[in-house]
Amino acid sequence: MSDQFIHSKVIQQHTHKQFFLTLVYAHNQAEARQPLWEDLINIAQNMDEAWCVLGDFNSVLGYGDRMGGTEVKDFEIKSFANCTNLRNLQEMRYQGPCYTWTNKTAWTRIDRVFINVMWYDQFDFSQVLYKPNALSDHNPMVLDFPGCKRPPKLFQFYNMWTQTPEFHSILTSTMPQSNAAPGRKLHKFLERIKPPLIHLNRDTYADL
Repeated sequence: MSDQFIHSKVIQQHTHKQFFLTLVYAHNQAEARQPLWEDLINIAQNMDEAWCVLGDFNSVLGYGDRMGGTEVKDFEIKSFANCTNLRNLQEMRYQGPCYTWTNKTAWTRIDRVFINVMWYDQFDFSQVLYKPNALSDHNPMVLDFPGCKRPPKLFQFYNMWTQTPEFHSILTSTMPQSNAAPGRKLHKFLERIKPPLIHLNRDTYADL
């Protein structure tokens, strides 16, 4: 705990899953924020569980994070970016407005949620919801755990399949013979060839 963050362990009530949560409210001046970046790096070095860092960082992370006002400069990004890159923190998926703070003249993205790689071992899917601002000049942030299943993996073609004796027969047996439009034939072909290729991969390369 410092004047810029509170670090604690949280237990999710309905699942009893645990994670570390660091709530941030960074200083306005860049020099005063430097101890915050150092503290976060120190915490990360000893972190071996799911970890979430969220709050008002009072700092932008990219050149597109401000609309209106002065142009974003390199020095505004450097320390914040170094902190997240060194410790492999990645921004959580979000829904809602991109810019999270405004004084009605400039709009900036200074409120963010970061997670570490262990987060995905604990939670299948989570996101942050940015709500419309009302009394505050910041958009409220809500951690959302919809409870939905992990999205299915995308189908990927592997070149090694072409080296198996069965590949050519799979290719010819699934090729559509109709006189449909080329786009429709391609769609049908990809739809039909996917299951046998999945079985081929499971039977031949399951040990990889």
